[in-house]
Amino acid sequence: MKIFTDFIRKCRKPGGTGIKGFSIIETLIAIMVILSGFLVVISVLAMSLRLAAQSRDRTYAYNIANNLLEKIRIHKYGFGKPATWEKKETVITAEEIALESTATPTVTEFEKTVTASNGSFFGASSGNTDTITITITWYEGTGIGSARTKKEFIVKTEVRRNAPADT
Repeated sequence: MKIFTDFIRKCRKPGGTGIKGFSIIETLIAIMVILSGFLVVISVLAMSLRLAAQSRDRTYAYNIANNLLEKIRIHKYGFGKPATWEKKETVITAEEIALESTATPTVTEFEKTVTASNGSFFGASSGNTDTITITITWYEGTGIGSARTKKEFIVKTEVRRNAPADT
């Protein structure tokens, strides 16, 4: 009990008229400090969501280019380019599907372009080597409060005509 009474004595104002407390200014400053801390946490979360979306889109672009490289690897030299190689791919984010929310899912369209430096790979000339360029294009950003920026992922690979076997 003595500990409690000593604490109360220490909390009294110097004139002995009541218990010390916080003034309105001290309370407002404490609230402002706490709110600024919350704002920092919210901005860090928003930035991490944006960076996660960018990473997801770049991974999709890498996978699309990798699939095209595999198709190029098995494509016969000198034959025409399949139309499906440049078909747009639309990706709906898995997070929105998994949440089954009523919010509009994020949709990203990836445009694919496959070009050959001299065209011999697709039969346009009789060269024995060709450089294939795969370009994957998409837009990042929500468009709300931030501009959508065009991004490109470019892969170049050299292809060679197989030399005829000596008989």
